[in-house]
Amino acid sequence: MAGLIAALQLTVECFVDPIKEVKRHGADGRVEYIKAELTPNHLPSKSCHQGTGTTAAVRAYAKQMGCNEDFAGHLVARCLGGVGSETYNIVPQNPSANRHWFHDVEKKVFDLVHGGKSVSYEIQPIYGSPRLPNRPTVLSYKVTEGNNVLMTGTYPNPEPDHCTH
Repeated sequence: MAGLIAALQLTVECFVDPIKEVKRHGADGRVEYIKAELTPNHLPSKSCHQGTGTTAAVRAYAKQMGCNEDFAGHLVARCLGGVGSETYNIVPQNPSANRHWFHDVEKKVFDLVHGGKSVSYEIQPIYGSPRLPNRPTVLSYKVTEGNNVLMTGTYPNPEPDHCTH
């Protein structure tokens, strides 16, 4: 039992939420903007696995906001220290976008930070579907170090085939 308590204390002591700013909108609280300040301390290490996976409640929230076929996608990825247990870091995300496009961005940001850079990582979900107003159709991102823009871009979040709500 003492070993389990020590492991839990280590996890709590190691975790530092990198998310510093969140903007939400509407009764459903959809995320309009999120900003994280990432340093090498936010990345997984041998003694501390940063970030958290999604919970059942957060997965249900993502499906309510989007399609039943959507994943609960972290805006600030787990590998970057993002939490999966809070709706402020989750949007409904096409499984293909979650696995492929978004991971391409996450990997590049991870590599920047792993290389020693401390960066600001901003994500703005863009909502454009009248049928699913709380499901982003595009995710826009920007990565900066001080005043220098290191990365910027958008990636689509199309509705999954046979989207049911």
